[in-house]
Amino acid sequence: MNLENWAAIAEILGAIAVVVTLGYLAVQIRQSGSATRSANATTVLINTQNLAQAPMMDRELADIILRAIAGEEELAPPDRLAAYAWFYQLLKTGELAHQSYLHGELDQEYWDASMSFYRSYYQTPGFRTYWSERKGAFTPGFRDAVEKWMSDSSTPVTRADKLYSADL
Repeated sequence: MNLENWAAIAEILGAIAVVVTLGYLAVQIRQSGSATRSANATTVLINTQNLAQAPMMDRELADIILRAIAGEEELAPPDRLAAYAWFYQLLKTGELAHQSYLHGELDQEYWDASMSFYRSYYQTPGFRTYWSERKGAFTPGFRDAVEKWMSDSSTPVTRADKLYSADL
């Protein structure tokens, strides 16, 4: 064999190595994307569980949140602070989920279920008051999305203030 033949064989082997490497990288990227989606869903779930746990463990906080979402204007300053801190946490959890969803890091099915939860609060009178006063603390894209969700009536949800009401 002459040098040209060896060069042709080396070129073919190099091309095969490139194809194998690209295949390997594609598998790694797909697995990484799956792991990222799983981690983001877990983070959103943990944040949502923490939101639910706070009023479950503290009945006084639960009462404050219930009065706040109902839109009671007469909250004492410490109660208003507690409610607004909880609303902020609710929104930051939603903002993280929204950002993850937009980047393809949160599955559609999980996002839709999360939205049902968030919208039940976003449509309450107390939340609307909070939002009008504090929406500047959130990213512009998330603000636009929340405005849309607050006015969306295409998929009805039970408002949280009605869901937890003694009138049911």
